[in-house]
Amino acid sequence: MATEDQLQEAAARCLAILLRYRHGARTAATKAAMVGEFEAVVAWLMELDFPSGVTEGGVLPPVETYLLARYGPEAGQKLKAEFVEAFAAAETDLISHKT
Repeated sequence: MATEDQLQEAAARCLAILLRYRHGARTAATKAAMVGEFEAVVAWLMELDFPSGVTEGGVLPPVETYLLARYGPEAGQKLKAEFVEAFAAAETDLISHKT
């Protein structure tokens, strides 16, 4: 099971990926690349035996807190929604490739 430090590291990685996407060219190709990078985070958490649906557990709260503090309620919620969508897509992609 992932430790608190490992979950914080996963959240920091997710924020770095998401913010690079937000401040760059927001295209279908860059969104696909973001999902691909999230797959690496998901794979790492799976190696730590963290259960599926990780956004509901340890990763989403610190990401959400940061986004709302930095970007405010409107933009922060939009970015959170993009994060949840992309992270869930990464989980789905990774799980479907394993089966």
